[in-house]
Amino acid sequence: MPSSKSPEYSANVVFQGEASVKAIVLIYVVGFGLVFGICAGLGLGSGYYGLVFLGALVISSILVMLSYKKLKARAQRVAVVSFTPPVLFVPDQEPLDLTSAHDLRVLECEGRLFLHIRTPLFVDIGLGGLSRTEAEEAFGAPYFIEPDAHVGPANLTLDPDHIEFSRALIAEAGRNRMANQSFAIWKSYPWDQPYDPRPLSPEATPDTLSEQLAWPDPEIGVSASYIFFREEEQWRILPLGGGLEVSLETEASTLSFQNRTAVTYVYVLLRSPETQARICMKESGSIHPGEINTAARRAFVAFVNSRTRHGLES
Repeated sequence: MPSSKSPEYSANVVFQGEASVKAIVLIYVVGFGLVFGICAGLGLGSGYYGLVFLGALVISSILVMLSYKKLKARAQRVAVVSFTPPVLFVPDQEPLDLTSAHDLRVLECEGRLFLHIRTPLFVDIGLGGLSRTEAEEAFGAPYFIEPDAHVGPANLTLDPDHIEFSRALIAEAGRNRMANQSFAIWKSYPWDQPYDPRPLSPEATPDTLSEQLAWPDPEIGVSASYIFFREEEQWRILPLGGGLEVSLETEASTLSFQNRTAVTYVYVLLRSPETQARICMKESGSIHPGEINTAARRAFVAFVNSRTRHGLES
C-alpha cells in the first residue's frame, strides 16, 4: 500500500528577525579600530590604554544604539514559513517537531490568537482569522488558551488567507500537547474535577482536604473547590467561585538585595465581596523567575478565575 503523506502548508509572510549579530560585531570592531587609530596617531602612551579601551567601548556602544533601529528594520523581510505535520519550519531557527519536548502557549490578545513558543524556538506566531471557538475545538483544551494576555509584536503572522495553515498548526499542537512543558504544568491543576465546596472546620488545613492539591508556591495552593494560603502562620481556606478573582503583581525592591542583585517580589492579589488580600509568594526573589514557576503561576490564576467565570458557585 502506498504510504500516506502528510499535507504540506507554506506561506510567504513578513518575518521580523533579530538584528544581525555580525553587523553588531562589525560596528564594535570599526569603533574600536577608529578610536585606537586616532589615539595611536596622537602618540598616546601605554599608560592611557585603559582609558582608550573604555572610550572605545563607550563610543562603539553608542554607535550600536544609533544603528540598532536600522539593523532591526533590515532584519524584517518576506520569508517562507512552512509546516509538514508535525514539523514547523521557521526562518533562521531549527525545525520544531511538535512530537518532541517543547514549550508553547496559546494566547488571546485583543481578539487575536497567537502561538507563543519559547523552546526550542523563540517566536510569536499570529494566527490571523482563527476564532477562539475554532482554536478551542482544535487544541482540545479550551482552558489552556489564555485570555486577555499581553503579546508583543509577532515575529510572523499567518493572515486569514492562510487559515488552513493556522488550523493545522494548532490542531497538531493540541494532539501533541503532553510534550508541551507549559501544558503539562497546566494539566497538573484539577480542571476536570467537580466544584463542590463544603463547610470546613476552623482547624482545617490543606492536608485535611480530600481533593487533589496544586501548589504554585509553598505558601499558596488550590484544589478543585478551595484556595488556601498562609495568614499569620495559619492556613486560611476559602471556597472558589462566589466572585473570587486572583491576579499577580510584581514589585521590584531597591532596598533588599540577594547576591547583590535587586529582588523582584511576586504577589497574589485576592479580591471578592468578602475578601481582600495581598500575599507575597515565597519563591519570589529574583529578577528572572524560573519558567516552571512562571507557568505554574499562570495556570493557578487561570484555574481560580475559571471557577468564577463559569459561574460555579455553591
